[in-house]
Amino acid sequence: MDAHTMIQQKRSLATVFALVGGLVLGSIRSHAQTPQKPNGAKEVLANFEEFSRTRRGGFPDEVRHPERYTAERVDSVLGGLERIALSGEPKFVGSTAAASLSRAGSLKNPPKGAFDRQLRVYGKSKEPLVRLTILNRMFEQNDRTRSLAFLKSVAGESTDHQDFEDAALSAVDGLSRMGPAGRAALIDLRDKKSLRDGKAIGFVKWFLTQK
Repeated sequence: MDAHTMIQQKRSLATVFALVGGLVLGSIRSHAQTPQKPNGAKEVLANFEEFSRTRRGGFPDEVRHPERYTAERVDSVLGGLERIALSGEPKFVGSTAAASLSRAGSLKNPPKGAFDRQLRVYGKSKEPLVRLTILNRMFEQNDRTRSLAFLKSVAGESTDHQDFEDAALSAVDGLSRMGPAGRAALIDLRDKKSLRDGKAIGFVKWFLTQK
């Protein structure tokens, strides 16, 4: 199976995962849509964990619409999501928390610290699905300079020393979805021979032949 086919399958699986988990924006059941809004961050996080365990949850409203809340409340919710993502909760709960952090970082005006929290989760997590969730949404982040740099660093990992299986391939896929800047980054990686994973090299070679 070539690298391009693998990427297509990964994207399809990611879409299925999102649909099943209620992570597609149109199907999210926001905690703010429950009959009574949670009184504070502690209750928001308790609801999040409860609903996520039964796969009925979604992104807390504080990460979708932080402008509706105080900065302190938003930061408390983000801190709680970071803790949950790293807590060893069931895989789906941790990955949903990671996806919520990614959602916050993708906003036009993301809450302070959203990107840094993602990097900490990625660096500290031992769960491949949590790391994959962060990596797969990196191309959407508002801080494009840092997201480009992060994806390039992961793209250069060798086959035998990756953060998780096919991390380098996922990283070059992310760069391919970042427009001209991402394409330039892939050209730079290729020209400097910085790619050390066969699948990533194959995908970049294919992608750069496309218009």
